[in-house]
Amino acid sequence: MNLAREHLGKIIRLDVLTVVTLPANVFKQGEILVLFNNTDKFTTLESKVANNYRSAISINKNFFEIPPRALINIVFVADDIAVLTIGM
Repeated sequence: MNLAREHLGKIIRLDVLTVVTLPANVFKQGEILVLFNNTDKFTTLESKVANNYRSAISINKNFFEIPPRALINIVFVADDIAVLTIGM
């Protein structure tokens, strides 16, 4: 599943296992995406954005595991910096 501008302002519910792709050069500073993994398995988020951080963990990486039944917030603090928070 490729995330797009049409997903802004909505909760994107993942009901089947899939790789979620966060593309580069689509989202802008101040925009927020929300995902909900509604499965009982981990799924993968692959980010093409230049800089990706999980909140409170200062590691820049491009792949994140989304836990089962977890809510993910992706906040763009700059056009090329995405910060993810994972709530369970």
